[in-house]
Amino acid sequence: ENEVTYLEMLKMLRKYGAGFQSHGIKPGDKVLVHVDDSVETFIAMYGIVFAGGVVIP
Repeated sequence: ENEVTYLEMLKMLRKYGAGFQSHGIKPGDKVLVHVDDSVETFIAMYGIVFAGGVVIP
């Protein structure tokens, strides 16, 4: 089981959010996500939100 601190999670969210923006995700864009129960999926989904996107699980 993976565990991360809130600070680690915030850093990853910012990194993922910036990465999604650099790949062209803009506020309001819908992003389809294949969902599983991993920390990485959680971070990716909220990284999309940080980038302004809308997650479609």
